[in-house]
Amino acid sequence: MTIEACQIDYVVGHKKLLDQVSLEITRGEITALVGPNGAGKSTLLSMLAGDIKPNSGRVLYENQNIDELTIEQRSIPRS
Repeated sequence: MTIEACQIDYVVGHKKLLDQVSLEITRGEITALVGPNGAGKSTLLSMLAGDIKPNSGRVLYENQNIDELTIEQRSIPRS
């Protein structure tokens, strides 16, 4: 299971919160987002969850655009 952010941009007003962010997280990996207040950590997590759409770029869950998946399809299966 993989979730991937591909060149994510997100702008609110005149403030660019995310600028060309790309990352890939595979099940079982431990990943940390570190940065000062206002750096866009929570915004990125909301995008990975499918709650916010990026202004440009895309978020993929299992190689499918997260915007096209239902909430049930986005849920992480327990094993």
